[in-house]
Amino acid sequence: MAKTTIVFAGFATDYHTVEFMGLATPDMHYIPYAGHNPIPLATAYINTLCSDNDVHILGFSMGGHFAIELSHTVPFSSLTLVSFRPHFPHHEVQDLITRIKQNKYIALKAFYKACFSNRKDYTRFETIL
Repeated sequence: MAKTTIVFAGFATDYHTVEFMGLATPDMHYIPYAGHNPIPLATAYINTLCSDNDVHILGFSMGGHFAIELSHTVPFSSLTLVSFRPHFPHHEVQDLITRIKQNKYIALKAFYKACFSNRKDYTRFETIL
């Protein structure tokens, strides 16, 4: 049986984050958060193209909420949540959206920098952006 991994990124993450963490695999299908609910797309994708596959769901950060929601709608083999935070205060999300609209590069750089406990890890991550 073929393996398919469906990845839901977080609010301010993309495939670089998944690669950096060493989680990227050739069978991975990345579904970005683009301000809309990605569940219908992921469900249709799995039901249409992956019906014979061993489906694994990976949710990164805020994408974990979508991963959990998807796990209720399709058959799957595993569900993995990475850097999952069960609650995002509305004011934090709104503040990040405002900063991204002002200057996406600076806002995301500051966001990512806050995610790392030391400069070495952040510097290594920054080089792949």
